[in-house]
Amino acid sequence: MGEIRVFQADGEADHLRSLEIYNAVHPREPVGPMESREWKRQSRDSAVFLAELSGALAGSAHVAVPSYTDMPIGQAYVLAQRRRRGVGQALYAVTSDWAAAHDTTALRTWVEQDDPDSLAWASRRGFAERSREALVELDLAAAEPRPVEPPPGVEIATWAERPELAEGLYEVAAEAWSDIPGSEDERIEPFEEWLSVHMRAEGDRPEGTFVAVAGGEAVGYAKFWTAKPDTLFHDLTGVKRAWRGRGVARALKHAQLNWAKEQGYRFLRTSNEERNEPIRRLNAELGFRPIPGRIVLDGPLSSG
Repeated sequence: MGEIRVFQADGEADHLRSLEIYNAVHPREPVGPMESREWKRQSRDSAVFLAELSGALAGSAHVAVPSYTDMPIGQAYVLAQRRRRGVGQALYAVTSDWAAAHDTTALRTWVEQDDPDSLAWASRRGFAERSREALVELDLAAAEPRPVEPPPGVEIATWAERPELAEGLYEVAAEAWSDIPGSEDERIEPFEEWLSVHMRAEGDRPEGTFVAVAGGEAVGYAKFWTAKPDTLFHDLTGVKRAWRGRGVARALKHAQLNWAKEQGYRFLRTSNEERNEPIRRLNAELGFRPIPGRIVLDGPLSSG
């Protein structure tokens, strides 16, 4: 079977090796140093582990307590040619030890929707489905500009144009977040922390964040997150409850689509919890097409 050694990443070189393993296991959604830095910055605590099999790098794991929940979230990933030799179990054990030290008895993770082997591996260890994240993508090369037609009394501006609306964006987020299916045990951070975590990341662009304004107040917003040269990822699209059903979200989405096309981006991507029917229906109307999504799982810590 070979000797397994698991150790915590120490320094940039180890973190880069962990990303190499992650990207080899998840080639459709590769991540880079920026995403890694933001993952760490946006967590209350985090750790990365590496695993060697007979002296050769075999797998890695990341685990963190995000700013918005007490539930540790992590994932172990093992190179295909080194699986079924106990590496995944060893990584599961060490991440469980880390989670236990943070006063929890459970872990949250995810597997790709079209990866039945990983789902079976997790199921055998007591993990059960919590929710499903449907991923969709829009090819902007084939997308036509859309009319931005907010309801009467509402104007669409960018956050770069209206920076004084930061607290209003927070109020929108506080209403919208609590209504997203699957976020029942999550919480919105205090304003300053929320602003840092969700609005001022390396990939956030105020000129790509669109705000619906009525009577001088923010009643909705939609923002992008930039991680790749040709692709933008839709972050939250939120509208205050009193303004829903009037076309505010559609106007915001149209403004985003037009701006992204003007900026020369090729793809837009977003994820929605499968039960979030209104936003999924709107994305389908805009031409987004399904790509393989994720299954979110909750499960127990390893017993050893």
